[in-house]
Amino acid sequence: VNVNPYFGITDEKDSSKQDQCVRAANFISGFTRWSRMVLDGTLEPDQGACSSAFSRMACSAKIPRQGMDELIIYPESRHVIVICNGHIYKVEVLSEAGTLLQTSDIVEKLRAIKTLSTVA
Repeated sequence: VNVNPYFGITDEKDSSKQDQCVRAANFISGFTRWSRMVLDGTLEPDQGACSSAFSRMACSAKIPRQGMDELIIYPESRHVIVICNGHIYKVEVLSEAGTLLQTSDIVEKLRAIKTLSTVA
């Protein structure tokens, strides 16, 4: 199973949005909104682009198996994984009801991780 998502992130010209945690939270929020549309079938088709791999870009994990890895999709997933200073963190970005948390709440979680990972 090969999935190679590519995301281009442009330079942020607005100095109020250049903070690492703010940029990461905005990316997480945008990607989460996009992935929810992919999973629930409401994403508008892009003319001329194949979108068959989109559902494997989020809520998925490659599980090592004898002979060949297996890709498992978890559409009920409510978290993202953040790696900071060699530590791995699970960050909830959707409420139990499935609504996206406010970007400011995600920023707070990322700031806490950044602080925690420098102490650990």
